[in-house]
Amino acid sequence: MPLRPPRFRHLRTKLSVLYASLFAVTLVILAFVAQAMIWTHARDSVRQELIASGSVYDRIWSLRSQSLIASANLLSRDFGFRAAVASGDRPTIASALANISHRAEVTAAFVVDQDGQVTGPSGALAATAARFPFAVPDGRRDAVVVVAGQVYRLILSPVMAPTQIGWVVFAVRLDGTEMRALERLSAIPLIATIMRSDGAGRWHAADRSIGSDSAVDELVDASQSTRTLATLNLSIGRAFAIAKPLAGLTRRPQAAILIRYPLNAALTPYLPLQAGIALAGLAGLILVVLGSRRLARGSPDRSPRWTPPRERWRRAGVLISS
Repeated sequence: MPLRPPRFRHLRTKLSVLYASLFAVTLVILAFVAQAMIWTHARDSVRQELIASGSVYDRIWSLRSQSLIASANLLSRDFGFRAAVASGDRPTIASALANISHRAEVTAAFVVDQDGQVTGPSGALAATAARFPFAVPDGRRDAVVVVAGQVYRLILSPVMAPTQIGWVVFAVRLDGTEMRALERLSAIPLIATIMRSDGAGRWHAADRSIGSDSAVDELVDASQSTRTLATLNLSIGRAFAIAKPLAGLTRRPQAAILIRYPLNAALTPYLPLQAGIALAGLAGLILVVLGSRRLARGSPDRSPRWTPPRERWRRAGVLISS
């Protein structure tokens, strides 16, 4: 059975419904326009904050690298340490590496000789450190690598006695502690996450806080050439995000930093404005209904019934003939 619009016999009711409907349609259009403007302003504001935060992290990264390189150079140029490396005194080298690891706040420190032999902690990280001096491009002193699913920054410093006899390699794990330092320096409550590549074009969070997502893959790939802001619809919620690829030993980066700002946090400052628009619209709707009913009081309570033209002409003719 088809639905039919209600028919109102009272003019007062018709005016109230007509004016209220027109006002409601206008209010919905204004609400959509206001929401679009709020979204645009929030996106532009977040873009500026995220890019600024990315620049801050670039500066932090540079200062941290300089500090680590200075610590590595201090050790590699120490006379006693160079003598121990030259003579192959492993206990002395291991003791010096343990001391510098604690002072420089690095995850591990190694010495790699000209033959690729490593002195320091053993394991997969040591094997990567052994290859690092021979794989790093000329002039580079640091790089980011992925070892056993963990992301590390490696710092290199040559050991000279007086010719080069080896390298000091520092390894710093990039984990939640490093990311929390970035978050504390931001003016907005952003979230920084280390992402690692699986080599097949897929990116995964090192701490597994974000599942594999094609939007993250596209964002990191696009960010290799420019800073791109995207809106990600992740399993943990929608967010504005920007990615910063980290230079590694290959042309394609193995790690990146994903800086995201949850969408609900970005729109929270605009909630009072949205509530004000809703209250103003509701008050306006009530005033329109009351005003239309007041204006209709001077009109007939019932609308005149519609009469066909032929009937009106017949009645007019009857009246004229009489």
